[in-house]
Amino acid sequence: MGSGYKDFAPGDVLTAADVDGYLMRQTVMTFADASARDSALSGVLDEGMVAYLEDTDRTTYYTGSAWVDIARLGSGGATKQLGTYAAGDVLQAAELNAIGTTTAYTPTVTQGATTFGMTVSTSNYWEINKLVIYFARMSIASGTGVGGNALRVSIPVTAGTSQNPVVGSAIVFDSSLADPYSCGVWLSTTSQISFQPTSTANWSGIGSTPNIAFGTGDIISFTVAYVGA
Repeated sequence: MGSGYKDFAPGDVLTAADVDGYLMRQTVMTFADASARDSALSGVLDEGMVAYLEDTDRTTYYTGSAWVDIARLGSGGATKQLGTYAAGDVLQAAELNAIGTTTAYTPTVTQGATTFGMTVSTSNYWEINKLVIYFARMSIASGTGVGGNALRVSIPVTAGTSQNPVVGSAIVFDSSLADPYSCGVWLSTTSQISFQPTSTANWSGIGSTPNIAFGTGDIISFTVAYVGA
C-alpha cells in the first residue's frame, strides 16, 4: 500500500520499498488510456492511486475496488447543458460560462397549407436543463396564408406537453390593416406555438379568430419560456 509521508534524513538509504511506497504509488501517473493503466498497475493496485488518461483528459483514482473519475469534462470535452451531467461530474469554468449562451434558430411559419418565406431579424434560444427560453422577431417576406387557419411558428426544442399552456406573449402586426394584436402565446403542439389575441375569448388562434390571411409585411414578435421534453 502507499506509505504516506516520510521525511528522509541525510545519509538515509533509499530502498526499493521506499521508492514504491513513497514515490511510485503516490504520484499522478500518466497513461495513454485506461487499458494501458490497467495493464501496468494490475499487480500493484493500491487504494488512493491516481492516474491521468491522455485519450479522454480524465484524472482517475483507485478506490480499492475500482477506478473512478476525480473530475470529468463534457463528453469529448464539449460544453454540456446542466441537465446532461452525471453524478460525480465537475462543472468546469468554461462550461459554466457557456451555460445560457444563445443558439440561433430558423423557424418554420405556416398558416393552413402555406409555409411562408420569412425575414428573420432575430431568433435565438437558451436551453438550461429542460427550461427553454425562445425569443424572435420576424416578418413575412413571401406567401399568402389561408385565412380561417391559425398562424403557427415552430419551436427549437420539442416541448414536454401539448396541453395548450400559455407560455409567453407576442405582438402580431397585420400590415394590411396597420393593426397590432397583443397576444398570449400557447403550445398548439409539442413542436409549434400559436397566438391568441388578448381581446378574443376563442382559443382557435389568430388567423382563425379573427379570420386573417397573413401575407407579406406582416410581423411576428414574441418571447416564450417552456419545459422541453
